[in-house]
Parts: sequence; C-alpha cells; structure tokens
Amino acid sequence: MIQITGLSNRQVRLLDEMWELDTYEDFMQWYNTHDRRTQRLIDVLQQMVVAESMEEDMNEFKEAKEVLSKFALQ
Repeated sequence: MIQITGLSNRQVRLLDEMWELDTYEDFMQWYNTHDRRTQRLIDVLQQMVVAESMEEDMNEFKEAKEVLSKFALQ
C-alpha cells in the first residue's frame, strides 16, 4: 500500500481525483482542465506516487531475497 505523508488537503483531493480516473485519456482530459500551476502540482504528485511505488516494489524484492537466501546452498 502506497503511503505519502505530509500532504495538504488540496494535494490529497487531487490524488483522490486522479485515482478515480480509469484511462490515460481520462487523466489527460482531467489534467487539461487545470491551470498550469495546478498541472505542475499534479506532475509532482504523480512523480511521488511513482517513486513510492518503486520503493515499495524494491522492499518486496528485498524481503523475497532474504527468504530465498535461507534456502540457498552455501
């Protein structure tokens, strides 16, 4: 589960709206309804989600590697 702390109410609202979109086309249509300043904020939020997702994936990989190492021949 992705967790990003320290967000403002506006940032949380934008992420909630983003999460509800089904397709890239829906995202772009929604994105283009915002002014340039809000688009930059959306860009940053999107990058934060991607970075957190990658970190979560890496942690899962680390845990799997630790479990598998118990069965490795030495």
